[in-house]
Amino acid sequence: MQPENSFLTKPYADSARARQPSHDPAPQSPGPVIPFLVPDADGAFTPTLPSVASRKIALRSKASKRGALVTYFGQRRAVVFESHLELMTALMLLRLPGITDLIDQPPAVTYVDFDGVAHKHTFDYLVGFADGRKWVVAVKPFAKAVNTNLHSTLELIAAQNRAFADQFHLITEKSFSRTQVSNARLMHHIGYEVDIEADAIVGRYVSSLSGTCTIGDVVKASGVGARGYRSVVRFLAWGKLGLKSGGHIRYSSVVGKVA
Repeated sequence: MQPENSFLTKPYADSARARQPSHDPAPQSPGPVIPFLVPDADGAFTPTLPSVASRKIALRSKASKRGALVTYFGQRRAVVFESHLELMTALMLLRLPGITDLIDQPPAVTYVDFDGVAHKHTFDYLVGFADGRKWVVAVKPFAKAVNTNLHSTLELIAAQNRAFADQFHLITEKSFSRTQVSNARLMHHIGYEVDIEADAIVGRYVSSLSGTCTIGDVVKASGVGARGYRSVVRFLAWGKLGLKSGGHIRYSSVVGKVA
């Protein structure tokens, strides 16, 4: 099976500047992403922080799907999207190993085109990683990206803005499959849940696991039924287990411990 970040194309530029690895501890949370209205671990409700996008978007549109996800990197924060493709992209980006932040609509960058005219471009997402790397992502339907020659534009932006990000990516609907998005969505919805008993049982099984097994094997060994399945999905969302087979996340899916 391809790695989880296989949906990303080769970046337009990869800055060679060195960054010092971050030694900050990973945020302790019930999962990497959670919905707006769920209680904290102590049962209290903490308001979700608003989006930090550099520009506001109109949440009503007859032409495209608009709304917000909620990320959790130490605190809940909304991430807005302006299309179904942006929503799918955000779900996929949140599955990248080592991700520590996802920022929607980061500040615009300036670039000069082949005619010497200056322009501004706002990327759809900026991804932060634990080791200090930053990636920016442009999301565009494939046909529109081709018609507007967006590839050439991104090459110019990347060449002229190396200090802005380490990698520059273009994501289209051809970048991932429906199955990949479905799995990412499942992890998004279940990853925030808390089931201390089931997670402790599955955690012990995972820690002793050598090689691979099916999700059904874990569920059977856990003795907690469907709660064991949901716990396995959380371990996948947290990056403690990895999918070793293709297709949707099912009882027959093969998983293995992530080193």
